Amino acid sequence: MKFSIFAATMVAASALAFGPASAKMMGCSSEGLTKTESAVEAMPDSPNKMRMQKEIGQANTDISTGNMRGCAMHMGRVERMSMMKPAMNPSGM
Repeated sequence: MKFSIFAATMVAASALAFGPASAKMMGCSSEGLTKTESAVEAMPDSPNKMRMQKEIGQANTDISTGNMRGCAMHMGRVERMSMMKPAMNPSGM
């Protein structure tokens, strides 16, 4: 009895913990991919932007082949990269 209550509590807590993060993500649809791609295009050029564009391209390929799990993985990487601070230029500017 105690274990089932504990398990139900843990399931509810994990749903709350992961809910907002997945709600922020655009999702693996052509509309979500377009919105994400246009947001990345608006960013200043940087190595991080290039990595994000590569991940978006891989997500697009996965959508085309029906691999929604792979698309979600790549879109998650783009989301995490968008939250990263840009690296400082060696020249200090």
